[in-house]
Amino acid sequence: MSSAEKICEELGAARNWVILIHERPDGDAVGCGGAMARRADILGKKWTWHGPDPLPGTYRFIYGTEQYRQVASLSLSEYGPDTVLVVLDTSSADRTVFLEGGGDSPPKVINIDHHGDNDRFGDWNLVCPEAPATAEPLWDLYEYARWEPDIREAEALYVALVTDAGHFRFEGTTGKTLRIAAELVDRGVRPNELYSLLYENRSIQGLHLWGRAFSRVESLAGGKACITFIEKTDFAETGAEKDETEHLVNELLALEGVRIAVLLVEEESDLVRVSIRTKDPCNARELARVFGGGGHIRAAGCRIAGSVKEAVDAVRRELEENDGKRFCSC
Repeated sequence: MSSAEKICEELGAARNWVILIHERPDGDAVGCGGAMARRADILGKKWTWHGPDPLPGTYRFIYGTEQYRQVASLSLSEYGPDTVLVVLDTSSADRTVFLEGGGDSPPKVINIDHHGDNDRFGDWNLVCPEAPATAEPLWDLYEYARWEPDIREAEALYVALVTDAGHFRFEGTTGKTLRIAAELVDRGVRPNELYSLLYENRSIQGLHLWGRAFSRVESLAGGKACITFIEKTDFAETGAEKDETEHLVNELLALEGVRIAVLLVEEESDLVRVSIRTKDPCNARELARVFGGGGHIRAAGCRIAGSVKEAVDAVRRELEENDGKRFCSC
């Protein structure tokens, strides 16, 4: 029995779907979560949707987000055999809600993802590392199950697809990616309207925050890399929300000659979140692994304990060593 066949069987048999997404959710995670929430409603399933962090306000128009609940952990003993856990866009179990206990018959875990470092933690795994977004293997599941997406599902899947594929400019984009997008447009998706919802609703406070980050950009590794940072006080002083750093690191790759872009954001509890983006032939995941993180070749992240200055110094040392050739063969 194929993974897709077994997943369809498990989803069909379960009366209750628990949808889980990764920490610091992005468009792919939220879009896939929204599509599954809508599909659960269509099939008459009960469902809940959880993650360890709040949803960025950017994605609040996606179906089901008003019922999303941020939680640190879930007790599996509260669920019976009629429940299935659907974990989306999450490379390892420690990147989502902590699952406690389980009893004699814990619910099955379905793992649908596209990260190259996914450790196949599910009872059933549908992982496609070659896909630019988890929306692609989820679409494959839709096709296998012969689910016809309605407009709310189509919008959610489109957002998931285009945000992680960089609106088709990232190298993972294939003809299949474009064909899926076309299918969703044929089902009523309006790309111009979704683009506006995603990118044309910024606040002045958010732009001021970006301005601070841009003013601190530092060139490294002979111009092949750049780094910048945001401090906790920047949020208070500009009035920007925490989620308004979304997409900022991508803009750093617009600098001439830059192949590795790094954004560090100071968080509470002496932690610094690091977002890494790269162009060919550089590897974001390898840099993230130095600090215990992971992700994709072109997009990865990690957290570093300590002050933002200490974290910047640590990343700077890695990038400057041998002109960054450990992570970039150019």
